[in-house]
Amino acid sequence: MAERAGVRVPSVVSASTIGSRGDATLVLDSVKGTTLDQLSKEEITDDFLVDTWNELSKLHDAGITHGGIWSQTFLLTDSGAAFTDLPTANTTPDSDAYLLDRVALLATLADSVGDERAIAAAQSSLGKEGLAALLPYLQTTALPRVNRRSADGLKKLCSRLRDEVSTATGVEAPKLEELRRVAPSSILIAAFTILGMYLLIGQFAHVEWATMFKDAHWLWVPVVFLLAWVPIAGLSMSLLGSVSKPLPLRPVVMLEIGTKFTGLAGGGVTTFALQVRFFQKQGLKSAVAVTSSLLNSVASGFTEVVFLLTALIFGASAFSLSKGGSGGSGGLSGKIFIAAIAIAVVTAIAFTIPGLRHRASKFLIPQVHAAKENLAAVMKNPRKGLQMLAGNALSQIFYALVLWAALHTYGESLGLMQLIIINTLASILGGIAPVPGGIGVIEAGLIAGFTAAGIPDQQAIAATFTARMFTAYLPPIWGWLSINWLRHRDYV
Repeated sequence: MAERAGVRVPSVVSASTIGSRGDATLVLDSVKGTTLDQLSKEEITDDFLVDTWNELSKLHDAGITHGGIWSQTFLLTDSGAAFTDLPTANTTPDSDAYLLDRVALLATLADSVGDERAIAAAQSSLGKEGLAALLPYLQTTALPRVNRRSADGLKKLCSRLRDEVSTATGVEAPKLEELRRVAPSSILIAAFTILGMYLLIGQFAHVEWATMFKDAHWLWVPVVFLLAWVPIAGLSMSLLGSVSKPLPLRPVVMLEIGTKFTGLAGGGVTTFALQVRFFQKQGLKSAVAVTSSLLNSVASGFTEVVFLLTALIFGASAFSLSKGGSGGSGGLSGKIFIAAIAIAVVTAIAFTIPGLRHRASKFLIPQVHAAKENLAAVMKNPRKGLQMLAGNALSQIFYALVLWAALHTYGESLGLMQLIIINTLASILGGIAPVPGGIGVIEAGLIAGFTAAGIPDQQAIAATFTARMFTAYLPPIWGWLSINWLRHRDYV
């Protein structure tokens, strides 16, 4: 296809299948020349630089993106610049893929001949407007992996190119979402939250801790620890499905682990900022970066509602909702009812008072419009939507299984549907409460749910804190290490 479009590429001599397995095989007549990485700066002329852009432009005009431009992509031949091969080409690219090709070529040429000559050649081909369109994508993580391995000091190079392209085009470089370091006040909030949890435990003076721990089945504790890791894989799968662009798996997993620290130290706002920063570093537009996180949150909420309704239908009969909680007449059911009424009242007030309604609409409507493009791209690929829902479903199921294993540690057990109800309601309450990580609130919800389902008080308390030890209290430690890993590799 590229050859038919007049692009200088190896000619296809034959295409067929060979061998017993029917392996697809291309026989190519390779282009003879010298690759860019074998040329000195003096041997690379300005005409050759412009010609590389012309060849890339012809490739793009044919509806093809390269997807892996680096210093060995282009050859200097007697006829001018030519592609060595198209091993990572895409004939059905999205709009971002074209821009990422151009960014990769700009970074490659700048690394070979210097920023000034590379930018001049790019502007000659793309014009000021086309060059300015590359600014949001000038991030190391938006470049092909081969490019990231080959260029020395690529992070500094991209930073310089952002500044110089901004100067050359007169367009201000878009700022990344600010990722502030954790302030001492945030650490104090987290510390006092944990202290409050400790004091909460102390209120249960009637619990016979020594007897309970003596009779515990400690072989279940490693099971709790292992099961607590599985939801991270589910959340990573969901995040991968929230954007149309492919994302690297390992950094996404590390990002999800990192949110365990930001969720405790700064709450949901800090976690949201971390995710947006990560998306922007992948070369996504700010609106897409923001709405992808929102889209993932919507998918999570939808999954929770579906699971909760399903579990209530099949597992609610096992609950005695008048038990547990504060000991008042309403019990757990009364608390749930009051919480639902409070949310409904606040929502009604927000949409009946003109001033509040205007503010809410001013915030929500632009977000909805900004999400449409990314949502449309995601919905074109059913696999992406399935990834989001399946990932969130996986995390919900395994969080419930963590509770299941924690209960077995103290000789108790509940059905999966009951555990899904308890975990979902506790998570919703923890998400609403203005406490980092929902600490204290989620524990109270879990204990109330366990006791409502017939688990004795002391086993309910012990199982709750055993489960939370591996899903909330210890994960911030490796979450902090994960954030440092992401920072070191310029992913955030």
